[in-house]
Amino acid sequence: MVEANQPAGRSHESGQAGRFRWMAEGLTRAMQTHDPGASPIFHEVVAYADPGGRVLDVGAGVGRFAVPLARAGRDVIAVEPAPVMCERLRRHVAEAAVEERVRVVEGAWPAVDVPPVDVALGAFVLQFAEDPVAFVRAMEQVARRRVVLALHVDPLPMAELRRLLGDEAPRSAPLFADLYPRLEAAGIRPRVQFMEDDHVPPLTDEGSVERFLAHMGLDGDPERVRRVKAFVAERVADGSWTRPRRSALLSWTPGEGD
Repeated sequence: MVEANQPAGRSHESGQAGRFRWMAEGLTRAMQTHDPGASPIFHEVVAYADPGGRVLDVGAGVGRFAVPLARAGRDVIAVEPAPVMCERLRRHVAEAAVEERVRVVEGAWPAVDVPPVDVALGAFVLQFAEDPVAFVRAMEQVARRRVVLALHVDPLPMAELRRLLGDEAPRSAPLFADLYPRLEAAGIRPRVQFMEDDHVPPLTDEGSVERFLAHMGLDGDPERVRRVKAFVAERVADGSWTRPRRSALLSWTPGEGD
């Protein structure tokens, strides 16, 4: 996965754990305010996995797609490497009463063994792969009917925040324009659908900025806190962080391109 450089005096593990806690909070809020079952990503998966079919959700996070897929009668193998994400994933699975349909596998893809599935889904996780092509090829090996990926098209606020904080911020992630040519060069030519996401990015108010800095252990410098808050306020005021952002839905039959 993409690693964050850590400030002096802080361990890599503690910084990474803080980042995942902050991400888990944002994903949980997104589940509560938006219906993942209305997403084109969800509909693409259920189009190729019939009720009772099996879906692999790589990088399942807090269960944004695993839970609604299970509610829709699909059996889900939810692979997630971050313990804090797995904790929330299990909680959301239990709250939805779909424990019989969701198997949580705590580990990093593709270093985990899973049985064949109808559809292998990777929603906004390919950017974390050290070798995106190998990551996708491993998904193809277990998917009988379809591989479905979702990639960010537009830069996320974190990319700009990284320029402000330098090495103290998580690395900005590769986007569709970076990853798609690598897939195409490897002979993977999926069907591509572009989507607009109306989710409000989590770093758009003082409270969310304070939580982010606290999770990352970057809240001990009042001047840095002031600078980040002012920067975020500017981006919110000019609309650059609140306008809809584009993502891409990639889908293909393993071994056939599309």
